Amino acid sequence: MRRPYLLFLPICLLFIAIGVSLAQDWHIITVESDGNVGEYTSIVLDNSGYPHISYLDRSNYNLKYAKYNGSSWEFDVVDDSEGTGFYTSLELDSNQYPNIAYYQWGDAYDLEYARWNGSSWELEGIDEEYIAGQDCSLKLDSDDHPHISYHRYSYHDLRYAYFDGDEWVIIDVDTQGDTGWYTSIDLDPSENPHISYMGPNSELKHAFFNGSYWELEVVDSSGDISYTSIVVDSEY
Repeated sequence: MRRPYLLFLPICLLFIAIGVSLAQDWHIITVESDGNVGEYTSIVLDNSGYPHISYLDRSNYNLKYAKYNGSSWEFDVVDDSEGTGFYTSLELDSNQYPNIAYYQWGDAYDLEYARWNGSSWELEGIDEEYIAGQDCSLKLDSDDHPHISYHRYSYHDLRYAYFDGDEWVIIDVDTQGDTGWYTSIDLDPSENPHISYMGPNSELKHAFFNGSYWELEVVDSSGDISYTSIVVDSEY
């Protein structure tokens, strides 16, 4: 099961579509066409409005990163270990450095995290329990600490990992049935996590931490829900 992203082409190209307004035309740009690239993309804009994209290079099963510098595209292989770069989720920190959560299935089948420190990529295994990390979603808080929601396939549940400044903390959020697919995470004004995801029987669920404990609710029980995305407004 896979989450969709705004930029997605499973066959051979990575491209970007840009629309300035409804009154103007869309501009479609081929970013990379070398091999079978462009799956599991995630995009953010920097302070200059330039796009940054993380994605899977399926030809080599690598995690790649592309950014526009104002005149041309720059490319980087972030993680070239075997079978990596799935379900990427990208955020820029306060220094405008990229941080990427992703899934690796080649060796460990686990949740991985990559961050650019200004001179090189730092790679870290976050949840190394067998088959954990699918459908991951990343959000950074005001201290640039990462918060990640994801599916743990080995138990079919929803998990949440965050860095508290000293170490990673991993929490089982929802273990009720086959749940936790297609996660999306956001932080409210108090920086508490909110996660949307698919629950049992293809229902839309919402999990959030209220400051003391996790609350779970069914948003849509129609039974035909799969892909989810969440944004928390300023008045939550």
